[in-house]
Order: sequence, then structure tokens, then C-alpha cells
Amino acid sequence: MKPIWTLAFSIFLLAARPLTQSEVDSLYADGQQFFAEKKFTEALANFEQVGTAVPNDSRIDSWIAACLNELGRFPAAKDRLEMVIQRLQDDRIRARDQGKDPEPIDVGYFTLLARVQANMKEFDRAIETLEAFTFQDDGSEGANSTKAALDTARKILKTQFAAAGAECLRSGDIDGTRRALTQAERVHPATPTTREWLARDSLARAEQAPGASDEERAAKSKLYQAAVAASRLWLEEAAAAPAPAQRVLADALLGTKTREGYGETLTLLGPLATDLEAISPTLEASRALDIASAHTGLEQWDLALDAAAKSIKLDPADPLGRAYCLRSYAHYQLGRCPEAVTEGRSCKNPDGSPRQLRHVEICEQREAKLDADQAAAAEDKRKRKCNTVYARVQWAKSFLNTVALDDLLEIAKQFRASEQSCRAEFDAAERAASGGAFSSPMPEFCPTGAKAASSPLNLASKPREELEALRKTTEEFLELCGPSLDSTQIAGVKGAIGRVGQLIK
Repeated sequence: MKPIWTLAFSIFLLAARPLTQSEVDSLYADGQQFFAEKKFTEALANFEQVGTAVPNDSRIDSWIAACLNELGRFPAAKDRLEMVIQRLQDDRIRARDQGKDPEPIDVGYFTLLARVQANMKEFDRAIETLEAFTFQDDGSEGANSTKAALDTARKILKTQFAAAGAECLRSGDIDGTRRALTQAERVHPATPTTREWLARDSLARAEQAPGASDEERAAKSKLYQAAVAASRLWLEEAAAAPAPAQRVLADALLGTKTREGYGETLTLLGPLATDLEAISPTLEASRALDIASAHTGLEQWDLALDAAAKSIKLDPADPLGRAYCLRSYAHYQLGRCPEAVTEGRSCKNPDGSPRQLRHVEICEQREAKLDADQAAAAEDKRKRKCNTVYARVQWAKSFLNTVALDDLLEIAKQFRASEQSCRAEFDAAERAASGGAFSSPMPEFCPTGAKAASSPLNLASKPREELEALRKTTEEFLELCGPSLDSTQIAGVKGAIGRVGQLIK
């Protein structure tokens, strides 16, 4: 293909003289190539040059009209095509007047004119243009080919009408949308209807739109609002059998994230039955999930939990775990962080990876803080206990010879129980008190206690209950201090236990 500047220069030179057939053919072929490459300005220049060399050629004029249509110059394209069709019809009339068989007009001229009229929003005129095309349906191969071309033209026109309806929908022109969709069904009725297609397509666009930034979320909300409007148009058409249209409308309403939308969703979908087994053939898991979503939007957390549980029972293998996501959030709102974290583990991304849920992160942070607070409280309690034991040990050491055996035993038991865990606290307290290291009090406690245990006072005057308590205390002391006593001390303590036992008998 020639470069653009070369081609333009060539056309300028050729305008000064008649074109040869080979030059016309070359310009025509290059024009087609430009058109295929969507270089419509260059294609138009070529075809207009050819049209000057070969005037009143319907084929060339249709190419010029096609270029004008692609360039958005619809009125000029329409005028050109109407002129072509009128010329062809006049040619047929002249042929009949001359007793000749008129040449059929190719359906492509009518198809292109209808497309231009559709671009101009002249929907009725576009349909009339196609309906004005007539041909002899004699069952021949040519007739069948024309029928197929006409059907394709109707489908193309329907697509244009549907696109125009979608454009009106996005701009908020519901009446314009309704008119465009009605004409789409008129030009080529089919299943699904154009209204159903637009509703489902609008919802899919909204669902697939990104929503990370504020601007994206605002745009996504508008798409959902358009999907709501499209679904209502479909519901007008599907009044006799509204269930599928209601489901699409419910999904669109959920996407708007408004209280009104959530409330209407619940009205559309109806209440869930309590006997799930009885209705499971007709109640879809997605319906239960939508109801759970609506309750979540309305902050009806217990109802959301119940609906999500039914969805899980109907579809436990949902790869995204969407019902678990809703249950997790409902538990969080009800202050049940452990349940929220557990349910949240079943919430997945499309690739199967765990979904990061902000409320679960908050719960995990709360749980971690609670654990830390509890650990700190436990540590404070332990230190206080250690300091208490140290203080009691010091008290016992100060009054060692006068401390009662049962008091001494209790302090010794507390020391032994905390000796390992409180070592650091004992050392710190001793350094603060005396500047030295802490040492076990047992070498002092045990001999002193053995002396007191070996010579219990006033045994004969004690009641039985006190004697039994004394024997128990003395036995516990021997068990605790036995390893720290010599044989004489042990024998003295055992002798005392025996005397107390004799009195008890």
C-alpha cells in the first residue's frame, strides 16, 4: 500500500486528467484496505476520487456512505444511501417499462441505511427501512442467501438498539431505554429478550467493576443503580413469571448498599422457611445467601446468622465460603470475636487463598491484647504473691522462737511452693533489704519447728479436735522438714506424734 502522503499527492495529480481503469482499480482496492484497517478518512478520500471518475455508481456511493457512517457524519451518510436506493428503484422501474427483468437490489444497501438511521436514534425509520426491502422468496439459493443476510441485518440492528438502550440507561433516560428495547424486540424477537439481556449485562458490569478507590466505588454504585433500573424494565416484561427477574433485581439492589435496597431485597426474596429439608429442592443456597446479605446490610445480625447457616447447609462446598464471611462479620458485630475468627478462616479469595477480613484482624488484635493483659495480670499477681511470701518468711525469721508450729509450717509450705518461681523476686527483695543474697530459711525453720513439735504443751488438757489437728500439723511438718533434720530431731518429733496418738485413743 502507498504511504498516505504519496497517495494524496497522486490523487492531486490524477485530478488534472481522467483516470485510467487500472488507476481506478488501484484507488478502489486501496480504499477497501484502508477501510479494513479502520483508516476511514483515508478510505473516504480514495472512494470519493473513484466516485468522481465513475459517477452514479451505487457500489462506490455505498462505500462512501459507509465511511461517512464510521466517521460519525450520519446525515451525510443517510442522504447518500437514500439517493442510492432511490436510483436503484428508478432503474428497476425503467427496466419494467422497457419490458426487461429488473435487477434485484442488494439487501446490503437497506442494511447500511438502517444502521445509519439507528445511529441517529431514528429507530422507527430504521425498522421501516428493513421492512421496505422486498425480494422474491422462490426457495432458490440466491433467495436463501438473501434471507440469511436479512436476518443478520436484523440481528445487527437489534444489537444497535440494545446498545442505544444501554446508553440511555446509563444517562438516566429510562423512557429512552424502554423505547430502544421495545424496538429491539420488534426488529428481531428472540430468547432471551433484550430486556433480560440488558438487565443481566448491567448486573455483570456492576459486579465486575473495580471498587478499591472512592472514585471506583462511586462509579460501581452508579452501575448497580443502572442494573436496578434495567431489572425493573425486565420485571415489567416478565410480570407473568417474575422469579428470574426478581432474583436479578435483588442482586442489583444488594449492590447499591442502601437500607431501601436491602429492605426491598427481603421483600422480593421472601422469608426463609424454618424447615430447610422441606424446601431445599426450591430454595437455592444463593437465595439464602442474598437474604443473609440483606439482613447484614440492615444490621439484623441474628437473622443474618440464621440465613447464612441455611446457605451453608444447602451449599457446604461453596469454594469462596461466602456464607462463612457473612457469619464471621455477624459474630464480630455481636461481640463474639472467637467465633468471628473461626468462621473467617473459611472465607476465601477466588484463587483459594484465605481472604483478609478487617474485622477478623481487629478480633485477632483484641484477642492478642487480652492474652497480653491476662499474662501481665498473672505476672503481677505472681510477683505480689512472691513478695508476700518473702515478707512472711522475714517475719517468721524475726520471731522464730515464738512462732506457733502451725504458723511456721504454713509459711514453710508457702516458701517451698514458690521457691523456684520466686527466686528472682526473693533475691531482689533481699538485696534491697540487706544488700546480700537471699538464702533458704529452711535450715532455721526446721530445727526450731522440730524443737516445738517434740515438746507439745498441755496435751492432757486439749480436746480431741485440737489433738487431731496437732497430730496432722506435726505429721505435715515431719514430711516437709524430715530431710533437713538429724535422727535425734526426727525421733523427738515422731515421739510427740505417738504421745498425741495415745491421747486420741
